[in-house]
Amino acid sequence: MILAVFSVSAYAAGESAFKDFSIDLSVQGLLTADEFVEQSVINPFGIVVAEDGSLSRVAADDASANAVISGKYWNSHGWVNVKLVLPVNGPVKIGVGNCSFSNSTCSIKNADGQEVASFPVETKGCWSSNKSDELVTYGYYKGEAGVITIDIPSYTPYVSVAAVEDVPSSVTVGYDLGESAAQGTLPANVTVDYGAKVTIPGNFSLYVEGKTLTAWTDGVNQYAVGSEFTPQANVTLVPVFTENTVTLADRKAPVTIRWDFQQRNGAPVIAYQNQLGFWVAQAEVNGNII
Repeated sequence: MILAVFSVSAYAAGESAFKDFSIDLSVQGLLTADEFVEQSVINPFGIVVAEDGSLSRVAADDASANAVISGKYWNSHGWVNVKLVLPVNGPVKIGVGNCSFSNSTCSIKNADGQEVASFPVETKGCWSSNKSDELVTYGYYKGEAGVITIDIPSYTPYVSVAAVEDVPSSVTVGYDLGESAAQGTLPANVTVDYGAKVTIPGNFSLYVEGKTLTAWTDGVNQYAVGSEFTPQANVTLVPVFTENTVTLADRKAPVTIRWDFQQRNGAPVIAYQNQLGFWVAQAEVNGNII
């Protein structure tokens, strides 16, 4: 898919100052009637941010523009190939609305076209369905003042940019039983550098009769065991247990159960001396994991 190429320096928003703003790309908004058609290419135009946060449209080279945007309006899921060019005074927090049909990474480049930051956009839930902040993935530009370009290739229903003073250097993923009836030992909390991926641990030590731990959730998104995600802030995950549809008694062929205590495979450090504990293993019965 090819869009018009334009110079960042030509659309540096001239004399206008940076202002926090957000834009809904799932509706007509600043588009003309001719542009508000599925799969319509949107040539660059300027965005002026009023004091109350409302937006208006001007020419891409208008000195009053606080930002310049281009892309392709797709449908109610938003735009694709979004390119947002704007001057910033320093670090900013960038929000991108999630879309279940999207699979993209938001890339931030400096005025020289060098990528200086990026973050994957979550695909759990569609922001355009309820327009909730819980369905926005956030990332940061940590650099100095200058002109930046924000590129988002896939479905993008929403974008926000806000100045920040403090940028997180690390995030912690914690685990809690929540309202589950699980017994056993929780995985250890994990602290990683901001922007790093975290792998959802396998289940070695939590047990619920007749159920299998299949995912962890932050209350909005579910992350399957073994999958990776990039936390944007400190988060606490609680287990999701799924009802088993078979038992060992239903097996039609021999079943082997392997108990894995190797930490290199994700097994936690435990100490069950003189107390009750659980060690969990999964088995495959007639094609079903329990």
